[in-house]
Amino acid sequence: MPPATADRSGSAGNLHYDRLSKWFHWVTALLVLVLWLIGLGIELFPKGWLRNSVRSIHVVVGLALLALTVVRVTWRFAGARHPERPDKGLLSRLARHAHWVLLGWLGLTLLAGVLDAWVRGVPVFGWWAFTSPAPGVRWIRKAVGGVHEWLGHGLIVLASLHALAALWHHWVLRDGVLRSMLPTRSRT
Repeated sequence: MPPATADRSGSAGNLHYDRLSKWFHWVTALLVLVLWLIGLGIELFPKGWLRNSVRSIHVVVGLALLALTVVRVTWRFAGARHPERPDKGLLSRLARHAHWVLLGWLGLTLLAGVLDAWVRGVPVFGWWAFTSPAPGVRWIRKAVGGVHEWLGHGLIVLASLHALAALWHHWVLRDGVLRSMLPTRSRT
């Protein structure tokens, strides 16, 4: 790996996240967007096998993202490499808290999705189905589904703010924060 170069802030040393952290970040972003778009469109499909298939895709991808998130958080504590940046006081604390809020909101959205699938008794591609604890109790399905939907929209808002903050770092502060999460090519 080539030696790190200093950014505008004058810091030297490790300026990038490790490859696995970057992979987790971008795959998570992609899956969140895909899940949100599928979630918006599920009810547009006619009732029957097509809507059930789209809902099954949503559930399977959501479960995959839940597993990925558990591994991502474990990696963050176990071995992730973070850029060495000078502490900028309030801005640094705000960034740390914002990341944990975003990750926590993601977790809540995913858990609400599992609860929604369970309450609905969603069949997954006809292979297996969540067994509903309250079959036929429509108000519970609507309440849990509404919470999952609200959390999903909120997650998109938070992720958008996160992306705008990265762009602000890149164009206004010019401190290398955005570059630290972009994929890098190994120089061999």
